Amino acid sequence: MALSSNHLSLLDLPYEIHREIISHLDLHGILHLPRVNRYFSEIVNFRTDLSEEDCKSFIRGLDTSVYHRTHDLYACYKCFRFFPRDRFDKELVKDRVSRAGRRIQTDRFNRFCFSCAAKYRLHAHLRPVSNGKLRYYFCHNCGQYKTRSLKCEGPALDQKTGEFTVVATCAPKLLKQPAKIETLPKYILRNIVSHLGFQDTIKLTSVSRCLHDRIQIDQCVPLHLRYHFVRDKWEASALGVAPEAITTYPCYSCWRVRPRSKFTPKQIELAHQLPDTRWRMRCQNCLRLADLKKCLKRKNEYYLYQMCETCKHIKRPGQTCDGCMDLYERGLIALEVAFPPKKVKSVQPDYETFIQGYDGIFKDGDGDGDGDGAWWGESE
Repeated sequence: MALSSNHLSLLDLPYEIHREIISHLDLHGILHLPRVNRYFSEIVNFRTDLSEEDCKSFIRGLDTSVYHRTHDLYACYKCFRFFPRDRFDKELVKDRVSRAGRRIQTDRFNRFCFSCAAKYRLHAHLRPVSNGKLRYYFCHNCGQYKTRSLKCEGPALDQKTGEFTVVATCAPKLLKQPAKIETLPKYILRNIVSHLGFQDTIKLTSVSRCLHDRIQIDQCVPLHLRYHFVRDKWEASALGVAPEAITTYPCYSCWRVRPRSKFTPKQIELAHQLPDTRWRMRCQNCLRLADLKKCLKRKNEYYLYQMCETCKHIKRPGQTCDGCMDLYERGLIALEVAFPPKKVKSVQPDYETFIQGYDGIFKDGDGDGDGDGAWWGESE
């Protein structure tokens, strides 16, 4: 008996039956069903097919996973999506990782991203919120985040009744024309920055967001200038001050002078006991970032730093010290000091050991010492 060619499949069932099947699935079934084909991927949505408690429980499990912790991603419990740290208010992600590097298990069901906060008006009207980099002011009338120079004025309008006592003025969104220095090619901009000092480069990056993104301080400013600036700035503030009264210490990983509370007591103690290795100091934030995968290159570069014996500046191994080159260009040191010749160890060949290595290859097969024996000591 031949099989019928018009047999039905699961996709031939009506849409209502599909929805009835989906309503009886558990959490793992709803998560795996959209991977079957495009049709189920379009009709299945775990945000609507699951209860809010199940969604929060599922997102919280991912939020504490090793993958999201390593990539520094945070969960929004309004839209159930993951975003980087700068998409949240810094107060909502402050307790993400403890000082020991462990994630603190606290109730984070109230965490929401900036997009959800604007959609549901979760931020107060014209109250400053910060993502750790910039400070914004959210307006309930226009629903936009703006900086202090462009923020709106006036009270929030009553969205339900439309009544208000004072007219609120929303600042128009200005299209800023880029400055001429922002339109320069990257190699020309880098050449300009190479003639500036570390402090001038920092001020230049704070002019606009475009220059802050295009100018990479770690690549444009030489290593010895960064070390010289941070070291001199800290020594000037700590000169003549008792060790227990010093309030700031230098960090030679992020190249900043930070408060005393940002360093561990062990590092502060070693800084006073071993002043020759003080250039190894790092703040707690740099120690935490060193464990992240995205900062692995920065961590490896830090461990390869060396102290130059001539100019007492930090240098990279296998490269000519930039501080010595600077002193040579100004005529303060000689050429032999700035570019010392490489010392090559002369190794005397040990012929006796070399010959003994071949002992046993050519053997005297007959044992008379004349070397006329067979090859590899085999007798004919």
